[in-house]
Amino acid sequence: MSSTTNNNNNNSKEEYDDAFTKAASFAFAQVFPAILNAAIDMNLFDIISKAESSLGMSASEIASKIPKQHSEMGSRLERMLPSLVARSLLTCSIRTINEDGDTERVYAVSPVGKYYTSTHHDEQGGSWIVMSTITYQGCRHIWKDTKDAILDANNHNHFQKVYGKMAFEYMETDTELGNLFGQAMSQAGSLGLKQVLNAYKGFEGVSTLVDVGGGYGQTLKQILFQYPSIKAINFDLPHVVKNAPPHPGIEHIGGDMFKTVPKADAILLKHVCHNWGDEECVKFLRNCYEALPPHGKVIVLDALLPEIPKSTSFKDTQAVDLDFLMFLVNGGKERTEKQFEKLCKTSGFSRFQVACNDSSNVVAVMEFYK
Repeated sequence: MSSTTNNNNNNSKEEYDDAFTKAASFAFAQVFPAILNAAIDMNLFDIISKAESSLGMSASEIASKIPKQHSEMGSRLERMLPSLVARSLLTCSIRTINEDGDTERVYAVSPVGKYYTSTHHDEQGGSWIVMSTITYQGCRHIWKDTKDAILDANNHNHFQKVYGKMAFEYMETDTELGNLFGQAMSQAGSLGLKQVLNAYKGFEGVSTLVDVGGGYGQTLKQILFQYPSIKAINFDLPHVVKNAPPHPGIEHIGGDMFKTVPKADAILLKHVCHNWGDEECVKFLRNCYEALPPHGKVIVLDALLPEIPKSTSFKDTQAVDLDFLMFLVNGGKERTEKQFEKLCKTSGFSRFQVACNDSSNVVAVMEFYK
């Protein structure tokens, strides 16, 4: 009996300690985004990635590469770099610096941190640098009074209430934010697509493909690398496609998906549906339906919202966080599998299927068949 009692007490203590630690981490949750974006603004990941030593660089060595110099720079960096280590963005080791045995920390960019280097965008076709910046800084005002998005019955679109216009309309007039958004979609939009293309074979046999909301055409470039015979059309708003660079096999067309969509064998909607409510989605999905031949398909790439989120699943955490972000910024939403199927059938399509839903990738692939 005493052994059972001790085990129960130990379990209770572990549960208490775990609950306390998690609760405390949420209380300080605003600190790390500030550190990460300061590191991005100071170009720290690029600086550290260019270290001459394979072990990395000390804080003082990093400080020497920052244009704005002062005597306390190194010691101040030491106050933020360990936080990046704790989140696996940097690695850290100890280096002995003299015969007396004095040591210093040495920092290197981890595989996670490489996603925040400019070379990762150039070499791997994607980066999280600009997406992090636009979420933290570009949309900084929407984080104020977030509760009003819930409590205010007249607040039907939080971004519109804060900025005076819907998000996409506002970015047409605020060129700085619009360009930042375009860069974010270009740099981050193709991340994870390599995994999708390795698992999903639904582009085989497609002769013409329209990417609706394709931005600067980065997604199509990756698809054409694997399927070079496809004739591709990058379709987006005129002010977006005018900045899209030319690429062999891709035709850039400006237009409005709520009015018409270019005809093709297959139509791609990557991170488009989550920007809109159901009524708006049905409008452009019906235009997609009209643009397809018999038995054509719409390929939807979006997060699948879990029915019950698992606290141990990063994929579930990202999906529910994205859902709230879409709610604040666009009045849109992520959707469950059942909600996507309903959207499919309401728009007139005959068949719905989840073609690919890899547990390691937050993006699922769904097909709507005409």
